[in-house]
Amino acid sequence: MASTFTSNIRLEKQADGENANAWGLVLNQNVIDMVDEAITGMLSIVCTGTITLTTNNGASDQARNAAIRLVGTMTGDTTIVFPAVEKTYFIQNATAGDYNVLLKIGSGTPVTATGQGLSMMMATNGATINTMKSEDNDTKIYSPFTSPTKLIASGKVSESDAKSIYQQVNTSAGDIAVEVTVGNLTLGQYVIVDKVTTTNKMTITWATGSQGISLSSATDLAIGINNGNGFSFVETIKA
Repeated sequence: MASTFTSNIRLEKQADGENANAWGLVLNQNVIDMVDEAITGMLSIVCTGTITLTTNNGASDQARNAAIRLVGTMTGDTTIVFPAVEKTYFIQNATAGDYNVLLKIGSGTPVTATGQGLSMMMATNGATINTMKSEDNDTKIYSPFTSPTKLIASGKVSESDAKSIYQQVNTSAGDIAVEVTVGNLTLGQYVIVDKVTTTNKMTITWATGSQGISLSSATDLAIGINNGNGFSFVETIKA
């Protein structure tokens, strides 16, 4: 009868009478060393594209580690795919670049990892990811933000990546009308609109359902905080 392996962290279970004169070596290497990796191991992953963590029966692999450190300067969103088994992980996001790290179990729906410079604890039952503790749970307003290309003509400010926005506006070529929409912003995230020139006029219209007002007079700086539907807090500084 051949060895079998535990389903969650893939430790070798030797069959009766197997591995004569080598039983102790197999136990040390394929069980005890692997338990050490599962309890104290820390893995660094350079974030690019889609990364599926390796899984090996009775041998070192990526998915068995207790802690994962996300590193690298990202040029797009990165998806980390975990095996579809029960496990907990400590995750530190040490990446750079204005993109998200997505955590995914097998073919399940991905969730967004904690923001850059923050850490989190996650647990999975093999089908879904549950965030046990995340440093940014209560600090959405301080979560990473995007800074799109300066507006040089009238247009919309709308977020597609569920991040706060710092939008610069350059009115050198003429007056600019800015329309701020909710996009994919979530509760507590914000939009800042900043006129970075002294010439011409910038006016702002906030999304329908917001408590802000359409400003017919010139504005230099404005901030709006999303309440989940519109912007319930709006502050403007007029020229």
